Amino acid sequence: MRHLGRVRYLGAVYGDRGETLNIRQFGVTSSRGPDRNAPLYLILGTSAEVGKTTAGVTVVRTLRLQGHANVVALKATGTSSFAELATYLDFGVVEAFDCIDFGFPTTYPVGRKDIVDFFFNALDFCLSLPADAVVVECSGDPVSANAP
Repeated sequence: MRHLGRVRYLGAVYGDRGETLNIRQFGVTSSRGPDRNAPLYLILGTSAEVGKTTAGVTVVRTLRLQGHANVVALKATGTSSFAELATYLDFGVVEAFDCIDFGFPTTYPVGRKDIVDFFFNALDFCLSLPADAVVVECSGDPVSANAP
């Protein structure tokens, strides 16, 4: 993988009071308002690289062709991937989110105690946005990467 390079750990990042900062402190933790009743399109797959993003983009393109200008995408499970979010943005979603936006670097390992709260928080947030539709992509491996 030529795009990978050497990294050097420099240490933890600390807040103003000397506390160690964590990605969860920067994640979205609440919705922007009430559920706006946007239709929800759930894209499920049985493993990585089976076409979930391709199917999601097809749904987005179809919705856009039908006149739905404000479509939101959420990659709800697995490992975050800017490339997949960029693909959704390239095909016209107004906003695209993954687990990093909600304070998780990944939804692995399987069996996380707080995964259901994470999932519902992310879903509530996306459904509170002024969107014509929300496309959710999840379940990307044989054990579902914690997809509740």
